[in-house]
Amino acid sequence: MSLGLFVRLTIQRRFQLSNSDQVIKPVLKDLILPTYPWFHFSIDDVHGSLVEASKLTSLFKHPLYEFLSHIHGAYGLCFDLKLFYEQKDWNGYSNLEDVESIRSQLIKAGNFIRFGPHSRNQRIAPHDESSQESQVKIFNAIYEQIDRFAGNDMYCKWVRLHYFSELFEQGGYFRNRDVSALLTTDRPVGSYRMGEKIALQLNTYGYANYQGANFIRTHFRLEDFTNARLTKEIVRQKFEEVIKQYGFIVMLSHEYELMRPEVRLMLIWVLEVLKEMEIRLHTSF
Repeated sequence: MSLGLFVRLTIQRRFQLSNSDQVIKPVLKDLILPTYPWFHFSIDDVHGSLVEASKLTSLFKHPLYEFLSHIHGAYGLCFDLKLFYEQKDWNGYSNLEDVESIRSQLIKAGNFIRFGPHSRNQRIAPHDESSQESQVKIFNAIYEQIDRFAGNDMYCKWVRLHYFSELFEQGGYFRNRDVSALLTTDRPVGSYRMGEKIALQLNTYGYANYQGANFIRTHFRLEDFTNARLTKEIVRQKFEEVIKQYGFIVMLSHEYELMRPEVRLMLIWVLEVLKEMEIRLHTSF
């Protein structure tokens, strides 16, 4: 049997099992999800735009944050930004210490942005750190900078770690940081490290608890909708399917993707479809 066939059969078997009585409905710990249909959106890989925007006379003169402010004003969407601690690119090296204080601007603008850790940088995901101590060290470094430039009341309660790192071992750490759930992959595998039972729960119900840590499934990437040139009608069909299966929708995008006009337009389309479907916007804070 070829590897490709094996993977397809494994995925097919998981989805078949997910529709059976063999999947036990999970119980989350200290987290109650809304019973009505809801939508959550967050942005990963955030770094360069935040450094740049913080140095302007107004944070919201930066094209990305100007767009986020427009979206919040027009649709009421709030944003979780998942941060890299450092970045090295054609523009040189920077880390979160280069972000200037923006707390007063955030509050004045409506307090619609929160921050959380994502990874050390693009290359090193949390699961690639040399030890759990190293993971904690980089998370602490990110939180210390959030405290400085935004305040310790500006944390995301849901965190998605780079490359969907499933750090259930750090459940206690994140609970102490008031994080109530980690967001998992949008891929059919369901889970990479927590075993088939948890993978099936995530694929069936969209959430699970493993070793005391809560996990919530991600469903879509905004840029995938854009690249596939989906129409509003197809977006609606996809949302209807996911709401029927899970009762909620979790979508992500990335900082660099939201610099593309066509990705921004797709977010507007998504929000218009959600409004038509009367699906509420849900923030984790």
